Amino acid sequence: MVTMRHQHLSQLNTLLGKRKNRNVAITQQEVLLLLRTYQSHPCAWGEIIEEIQGNTSTLPLPAQQLYRESTIKQLRERLSTKLSKLFKDGSEDATIRLELGKIRAL
Repeated sequence: MVTMRHQHLSQLNTLLGKRKNRNVAITQQEVLLLLRTYQSHPCAWGEIIEEIQGNTSTLPLPAQQLYRESTIKQLRERLSTKLSKLFKDGSEDATIRLELGKIRAL
């Protein structure tokens, strides 16, 4: 009985651990990486994600782990949602605004 309970708790912790990845904040560095990569590969999400995955060393460890463990579909949703919000709401950061302007000019 103790081993079944331990196994159940272990499975629960694994599930919770995987779920935790979904709450990784998008940092300024990740946003800039997204915007600059998007300029090279407009609307080509597979290529955008592949390039970001190859350049995660500049990102915080939780984001690096997220890019290793998430599916392409999950990453596309994360990035496209962030890009849409940036176009809608803008940014207070001058560098991000500059990169958004470059994308709008494409």
